[in-house]
Amino acid sequence: MEHGTQDVKGAERGYTLVETVIVFGLFAFIAIVVIALIQGYGAFYRAHNSSVDVVRSASMVMNEVRTAALQASQAVSSHTFPEATVSTGENALVLQLPSIEENGAVIPGSFDYVAFHASGSDAYRLLDTAVGSTRHSGSKKLGSSVESLSFSYDNQTPSLITYIDAAVHTRADVSGRVVESELSQRIYLRNR
Repeated sequence: MEHGTQDVKGAERGYTLVETVIVFGLFAFIAIVVIALIQGYGAFYRAHNSSVDVVRSASMVMNEVRTAALQASQAVSSHTFPEATVSTGENALVLQLPSIEENGAVIPGSFDYVAFHASGSDAYRLLDTAVGSTRHSGSKKLGSSVESLSFSYDNQTPSLITYIDAAVHTRADVSGRVVESELSQRIYLRNR
């Protein structure tokens, strides 16, 4: 055996300080990238959901107004609901609908009343039903983030209105980005 050489076959080798620093550095870098991706996706997800909510609010309001107007026998100047008295005008609409039995038959001489209005940034539907009607009285929040809810008519006398121009504008500020939706529609009172 020669002097000066060592047999390294059986020796165990450990990590050097440099290798440990490199491993921890790579781990920290990967962790930062993963956290940044999660935060970026979270911001995107919140912005997308807010966009969907803004559009959904506008659509819900318009669908409810259209559904009620198509069933209405006429618009009325005002009606006292359990929640409030609402008058037909630029910012509110009150409709008279024939009351309906469970089998779908109209109850002669009986009417339900529905109103649409905005309060703050929320839009509501109020419903006051007659005895025996299958509709349910109460207030329903139709949407939030409502900037404006407006109505215009072909006649200033509510009982003579034949069509309604309804418009809803919803808006939200999400992470510094403004998301808006505007819907408008002309709806004819078919049962007039």
